[in-house]
Amino acid sequence: MQRRDFLKITALSPLLFLESKIQSSKIFRISNNKYPNILILVFDAFSARHLSLANYARDTTPNLSRLAQNATVFHNHHAAGNYTTPGTSSLLTGVYPWKHRALHIRGKTTPFYEDHNLFSLIPKDYRKFAYTQNPLAYSILFQFHNHIDHLVKIPELAVYSDSISQSILNPDFFIANEAELIAIKSEHSPPSSLFLSIFDTELRKFFTNRIYSSSQGDYPRGITSCQLGVPHSPCFFLQDAINWLQKTIHTSQQPFFGYVHLIPPHAPYNPPYPYASHFDDNWKPNKKPEHIFSLGKNQNNLNRKRRFYDQYIEFLDSEINRLFNYLEESNLLDNTYIFITSDHGEMFERGIIDHLTETLFEPVIHVPLFIFQPGQKQRYDIHACTSAVDILPTILNIIGNSAPKNSEGVILPLSEQENIVHERNIYAIDAKQNSKYNALTKASFAMIKGDYKLTLYRGYPETNSSDLFELYNLADDPEEINDLYNPLDKIISKKLVDELLANIELNNNH
Repeated sequence: MQRRDFLKITALSPLLFLESKIQSSKIFRISNNKYPNILILVFDAFSARHLSLANYARDTTPNLSRLAQNATVFHNHHAAGNYTTPGTSSLLTGVYPWKHRALHIRGKTTPFYEDHNLFSLIPKDYRKFAYTQNPLAYSILFQFHNHIDHLVKIPELAVYSDSISQSILNPDFFIANEAELIAIKSEHSPPSSLFLSIFDTELRKFFTNRIYSSSQGDYPRGITSCQLGVPHSPCFFLQDAINWLQKTIHTSQQPFFGYVHLIPPHAPYNPPYPYASHFDDNWKPNKKPEHIFSLGKNQNNLNRKRRFYDQYIEFLDSEINRLFNYLEESNLLDNTYIFITSDHGEMFERGIIDHLTETLFEPVIHVPLFIFQPGQKQRYDIHACTSAVDILPTILNIIGNSAPKNSEGVILPLSEQENIVHERNIYAIDAKQNSKYNALTKASFAMIKGDYKLTLYRGYPETNSSDLFELYNLADDPEEINDLYNPLDKIISKKLVDELLANIELNNNH
């Protein structure tokens, strides 16, 4: 046996053991047929622009395309923010960032939403579980943990995690996490303890180097989320998370409500073989002009990273297929609603890479949404613009409950015959440079109304601390190349600007 084969078998042995436990364990049910099961699958940084169903140049999601023949597909669904904290918070609270105020990295919502979120609004009949591989999403879930029956700590399913606060000091997570970042990690500059910071960095390098060495034959760029020397970037095998989910739903009492937020296809883009060698096609998307918020990234490098990202999506697509095979074999598709979506997208254009940007272009806020209804045997296509804030009222409607009055979302149609309000506005907001409770004076806002998308960049040095507007017609110009904004245009530009500014003012004074 060659060394590579030995390592592969060794790495797979825990997974094989888990699979055998799934097959042999007894399913525990409660006799309550009043409610269906609900499972939300969030794949981090998953841009809808890279879906095969969106006629993307590469066939990244052949399995999702096939599975979607029995789903409701939302072709114009949008995140409420451009990174995890605001995007996840809006999905779970049903309100935009200007209300929940989870604006910053590792931020939290205002205390009101600790008892006014999707977990608290789901009936107690449900067994509620949640898991994420993303530390930012974990901060949000931990804030809601009093309404979650089982919240899995990140290290429990990680191959390696260097977080003390998540492993040991979890009951005081927020205080412990900040103390760890200040005293030990190098995320704050300078850390309170230079010695502990150096020690922590070297220790992480030692363990992640060992993981790289043992898995390099199968994962040439490293395993999920694993980054040398980068604190708070736990290392995972995606297959472990899918296996855990299969086991959890197999043994869970019913009805269950599950929220599972997985890192792929978030950077670093490191799928295993054979996916890591795919799409060697020399395809180059049309180059777009650099934006004022450009990071100065070379287009050739952006194209290379895009290829790695597409490979990662293809790998993710294969794991989604494996999960659905299990659900079908277990007959769970007959009584389970499944939501597949993302918290935000990803960018490889205009001199910008990933999503920690001030911009709100479609690649970073246009995300997938597939809803699989129990026993659904045909595909429905919804082309109206929808938002992450719609997921909460939709789930509550499925189980026969009403959304709270402060919800900013609507009930999504689950077939083409159902009605939806076409002329409502949807929003996305980035305010990570703004203070949490003050008026949003340094922030980015996007408003989509019909075919038009108006973006406001407010208070940035790049805009001379003033307001900069951009206007695109997404129907005629889906790539957002031709800026139509004209301050002298009173028919379209002024009308949309007045409406956006009125909504910002309303929520600033809320």
